[in-house]
Amino acid sequence: MKRLWVSLALLAGILATGSAEAVCTCHCVNGEAKAFCTYATEIEPVCPPRFCPMPAVVPEAPQPPTPGPRNCVVKEILNDRTGKFEKREVCS
Repeated sequence: MKRLWVSLALLAGILATGSAEAVCTCHCVNGEAKAFCTYATEIEPVCPPRFCPMPAVVPEAPQPPTPGPRNCVVKEILNDRTGKFEKREVCS
């Protein structure tokens, strides 16, 4: 029983010596400086203006064609560069 109390006292001492400070820091999120605090009760500081790069936007990969028969039709499509209609094969 005495060992239990000694163990608990040692554990309490180790936990009590840990840092009990709350810290708020500014980090870049989606191109803006945002404050992050260790506790929700902390007052968030005003983050100074600084350059925060925007995250890279990765374009979506085109969907692979579906297997099976395809329905293709020749249609006249307007070419935006030339302003003229061109015949193109359109498949669905």
